[in-house]
Amino acid sequence: MKYSFSPNSLKGYPCSGNRPWLKDKDREVCTESLRTIQRGSSTIYYPNHVSALSIPPWSDAIQKELNKHDGALRELNIEDETELDFFIKFTGITKKLKCSYEELKRQIIHRLDNYRDPEPKQDIDIRIDEYKAFCQGNNSSADFVIELEEVPESLREYIDQIVLAKRIKEVLVLTGFRRIRPGDEFENDKDKVAPLSSSKKNWLPAVEFWGEGIFIKFNGKKLRQWEEREEVIERMRILEANKARANFHCDRFSPRYVFLHTFSHLLIRQITLQCGYSASALKERIYTTEVQGDKLYEMEGIFIYTASPDSEGSLGGLVSQGRGSNIENTIKKTLDKSRWCSSDPLCIQSGGQGLNSLNLSACHSCALLPETSCEMRNLFLDRATLIGTLENKNIGFFNS
Repeated sequence: MKYSFSPNSLKGYPCSGNRPWLKDKDREVCTESLRTIQRGSSTIYYPNHVSALSIPPWSDAIQKELNKHDGALRELNIEDETELDFFIKFTGITKKLKCSYEELKRQIIHRLDNYRDPEPKQDIDIRIDEYKAFCQGNNSSADFVIELEEVPESLREYIDQIVLAKRIKEVLVLTGFRRIRPGDEFENDKDKVAPLSSSKKNWLPAVEFWGEGIFIKFNGKKLRQWEEREEVIERMRILEANKARANFHCDRFSPRYVFLHTFSHLLIRQITLQCGYSASALKERIYTTEVQGDKLYEMEGIFIYTASPDSEGSLGGLVSQGRGSNIENTIKKTLDKSRWCSSDPLCIQSGGQGLNSLNLSACHSCALLPETSCEMRNLFLDRATLIGTLENKNIGFFNS
C-alpha cells in the first residue's frame, strides 16, 4: 500500500516547501518521492547518529555518580570554595565511593571545565581521545576495562599493540534525520539534517550499550612506508577517480583508511566463524589519519567490538579470540582467506564495484558485511591492500 500526499499535507515535513535548506531541485525530488513512498519503507527517514565510547575519566565511578547530580553541578560556582564544599558534603559521594576529597574535587572541576568549553567536541576529537585511551594500555575503570595482550612474535613486524576490551560502554545519540537518502556523502551540508524538535533543546535522545572488543594498533612506520609505494598510490588513484566521478564526499579517504577498513571487514568475517557471534552482532571503529585545520593526527588502529543492551555484550567470546595463539591463528586465517574469492579473478581484477564503483577487490563473497556492522556503508574496500593483486603482490601490506 502507498501513502498519497496532497501539496498542503506536505507542510511541516522536512522536505516540504517551507524548509529553506532545500534547493528547488531537491524539493521537487523530495515532494515527488513522498507522494509515492511505500508504507514501512526504510527511506521514510534516515536517522543521523553519533556514537562514542565511554573512556576515562568519564568512565570512572566518580563521574558516573556525578551524572546523578548533573543539574546541580551546572549551577555550581567553581570559584566559590564554600559552595563546592557544601555540595561534596551534601551528596556524600566520598563516603559512598570511598574516594578522597581531593580526587572528587579534581573530577568535579574537570567536569565543570568541560561544561564551559565553548567548542563542542567533533567526531574527530572523540576518535582521537578513544585512540589515546586504547594506546595507554591497562585500565580498570567502571565502564572501560582494558588489558594489554602480548603480540605474537610472527606478527610483531606488522602489529604494535593488541588490547583486549573486557568491558566497554557505547553511547549512541540521535541528532536528527534525513529524507530520501542517508548521510551527507554527496553534499557536504550539515544543514540538511532535520531537527528532532521545533525548538532547540539542551539534550538529545541516546541509548547505552555494553560490550567487549579487540583493539589492534598497526606498526606506524611500516604503514607509512607501505602507503608511499608507487604501486599503492597508483591503485588508489582508481578509487579517487571513481569518488570524484560520483561526487562522493569522504574526508577520511586514504590508502591507510582503505587498508584498515578492509582488514577490519575480513577479520570480522573470520571471527564470526570462531567465536559464535553473528556478523551483524559485531561492529567496527576505524582509527586512521585525520586532518583538523592545520593539524595532522596519525592513527593506525581498528577496534572490533560487540555492544548491545542485553547480556550478549558480555559473553567473553570476543575477548577470548584476542588472546595468545587465538589471535595469531585468526589473523593468519584471515590473510589466507583474503587471497582467494569465489568471484575471482573478476573480483581481484575489478576496477570498481559496489555503490558508485567505490570498492575495488571487494564483493559479497569476500569482504562485505551487514550494513549495521560497517561505519562506511560497505565502501572503500580493497583486498589487494592486504595481499596484492595477481600481477603485483607489492601492493599488499602483508606481501612478505
